[in-house]
Amino acid sequence: MKKAMLAVMVSMLVSGVVFADRITLTTPETLSPASATHMDWFVDKINAKDKVLEVSYIWRNVDNLPIYLGTPNVWHTWTCQDIPVPGTNAECTLVEVPYPCCTGPGIGTCDDMEDTCFTDVFSFKIRSQDVGTSIGVGLRTLIWNKMRADILTGGNTGTFE
Repeated sequence: MKKAMLAVMVSMLVSGVVFADRITLTTPETLSPASATHMDWFVDKINAKDKVLEVSYIWRNVDNLPIYLGTPNVWHTWTCQDIPVPGTNAECTLVEVPYPCCTGPGIGTCDDMEDTCFTDVFSFKIRSQDVGTSIGVGLRTLIWNKMRADILTGGNTGTFE
C-alpha cells in the first residue's frame, strides 16, 4: 500500500502542472462580485515529510471566464496539512502559558487545534466498496471532499466533468 501511494505521489510530482479536473458546481457559488459555476483545480505540491498538500484552483463564471476577486491573480490556494496539538486545555496555567493557545487556567483553544487533513487523505484504507476504483479517481475524490468542505458554502458540492 505504501508503495502504491508513493507511486501516485511521484507521478503527480513528475507530471508537472496539469489540471486535475474541472468541477461543475451543483449550485452557483456566490463570490463578490460574481457567481462561480465552475472551478478548475490541480494538485500543486505534496510534501509528505511535513504532511502538507497544496491545491491551486480558479473560479470560473457561466461563460467560463476566470473570476477576479480584488487581486490581479485569479489563482487561489487551498492547503491541507496535519497540525499537531501542542497540548491540552487542562495543561494551561495562565494566558499563553505553557502554550500560545492557553487563555487562562485550564482553558484555551488547544483542544480544537488538531488537524489531520493530510493523513485523512493519504492514509486511507481500501474498503470493499472501493474495489475496482482506480487509485487516481479515489485520491481525487478524497482531496475534493476535504477541499469542498473548506471552500464552498453550505452543502454545495460539484461533479467532475
